[in-house]
Amino acid sequence: MGGKAQTSQPFAREGADDPTLPPALVAEMFKGQPGAVASTAIQGGWVIGRLAKVIPFDPAQQPQVVDNAGRQVSQALGNDLIEQYLAALNAAVGVKVDRSQLSREE
Repeated sequence: MGGKAQTSQPFAREGADDPTLPPALVAEMFKGQPGAVASTAIQGGWVIGRLAKVIPFDPAQQPQVVDNAGRQVSQALGNDLIEQYLAALNAAVGVKVDRSQLSREE
């Protein structure tokens, strides 16, 4: 069928450094156990992958990944708190949007 088998380097859930691994295939691989097979369409064909093994994440080996994840979670929580505060404030004050006025302004 003209296919070519290759073994990728280990990759993280956020994606692989190898641009030949489509994000959809990476996502499917993280759902499976070793031996699982997944496929995804790409321009001009298909990519089929079989999960050979799972390498557990070792935070001691990649402290920068742990730091980045902590920052992302802190930022997301902060944004959620701000959104909840603004929603509660709008509800308490009784903010109303005049849609007709907004339509005229556009």
